Amino acid sequence: MIVSFLLVAAMVGAPPSIPGYRVKIAGDWVQVVSARRELSIVPPGMPLRRSKGLEALRIVRGFVFAHPAVFGLDAHVDSLALRQAAAAAKGYYVVTQQWHRGRPVTNAESNAYVDVGHDVVRLEGWFERGIDVDPRPTLTAEQARRIAAPRHPAVSGIDPRVDPLCYRRVRDGVHLLYPVFLPRPGLPAFRVSVDAHSGAILEDIAMPPSER
Repeated sequence: MIVSFLLVAAMVGAPPSIPGYRVKIAGDWVQVVSARRELSIVPPGMPLRRSKGLEALRIVRGFVFAHPAVFGLDAHVDSLALRQAAAAAKGYYVVTQQWHRGRPVTNAESNAYVDVGHDVVRLEGWFERGIDVDPRPTLTAEQARRIAAPRHPAVSGIDPRVDPLCYRRVRDGVHLLYPVFLPRPGLPAFRVSVDAHSGAILEDIAMPPSER
């Protein structure tokens, strides 16, 4: 009886696992690697046809949502969108982005290697678990623009650009926010993230030229 009790206690405290895979979890980062075989990691090759890419995406989605204890996503409110699909050594390379309630979750991206037999051999990336934010914004995009604009005076005739709503982890947790881009030709451009509920400015970041 004592042995059985200790065994059950150990099982309750055991970390999430997937049979046949080695699993590592560090905060929002997850790595899952097949314990049976490895797929050589090489730079992705030619992009896949869209139909082939969507097929690879379905395989990755199925794998992720079959293991909620590991990846922490809820198929009722979360989804994965295809960012890139390309040929890889003896399989496919797939990059996905998490979406929550129909909006993208920035920085929540993962990459996977799928073999020609349609088995996921390796998958790693960032997953935002249990997002608990009202998906209905309190502010409009125009209100967000007016909040952000005074931060960095724009050049006359160039208006700030408000990108679609997204979720992003900022300091204390995940927020629904408006990314507002303040272009200034000849000067640093800025991205100001405005909370879609409180109107608080969550980020004010100078953007590298490649992202302006």
